[in-house]
Amino acid sequence: GGAGILESFINRSAFHDAIRHALVILHEYDDKKCDRACYECLCNYYNQQEHELLDRKLVMPILRQLLKSEIINIADKSPSAKKQFDALLEFCESTFEKEVLKGIYSSGFSLPDSCQKIIAENDVMIARPDFIYSNGGHSIAIFVDGPDHDREDQKRDDEKKRERLDLMGYTVLSINYKDNLKSKLLELFELLK
Repeated sequence: GGAGILESFINRSAFHDAIRHALVILHEYDDKKCDRACYECLCNYYNQQEHELLDRKLVMPILRQLLKSEIINIADKSPSAKKQFDALLEFCESTFEKEVLKGIYSSGFSLPDSCQKIIAENDVMIARPDFIYSNGGHSIAIFVDGPDHDREDQKRDDEKKRERLDLMGYTVLSINYKDNLKSKLLELFELLK
C-alpha cells in the first residue's frame, strides 16, 4: 500500500475487493483446495521455516465475516467528534494547522485532546505543541511547522524543545509544510495504534 491505502479503504467497495482477492488467493472459490497451505496461496521460499504453522482455514471465517461488514467513517457519524473538531479548529493559529486537523478528522482518526497547550516542567515552559494526544502514559506532541520554521535559529530552538519533550516521555511528530501530509497522517496512524 501507499499513502492513499487508508483513504481508499473508507470506500466500501475497495475494502471488499481486497477481502475478495484474499479469498481468491486462499482458494475459497476453487473446486480443488489445498489442505492447509500451498505455494499457490501462503507458502513461498521466504517463509519456509513457518510452512508447518501456516493454515489458510484459520483466517477464512474472519475474511468471510469481513466481506459482510460495513465501513463507517466514525468522524462522520459521531456528533461529539464533530463538536470536538469544531472546538479544536477554533484554537488553530494558522491555515496549515487547520489543514492538518481537517486531515486527521477526515481520515477518521481519533482527534487530539488539546490544541496549543503549554507543556511546562517546574513552572518553566518547555514547549507549546499545536496538538497533543494524551492517552494514558503515552502522549504524542504534534508540531505543525510553517515557513518560519525554516530559519536556522528557529530550527535550533525547535530541536531543543522537541528533544526535551522526548526526554519527558512525549512522542514528537513534526509536520512541515513541505511534507506530504498523507504520509505524515500515516505516521500518526501508526503512533495512535
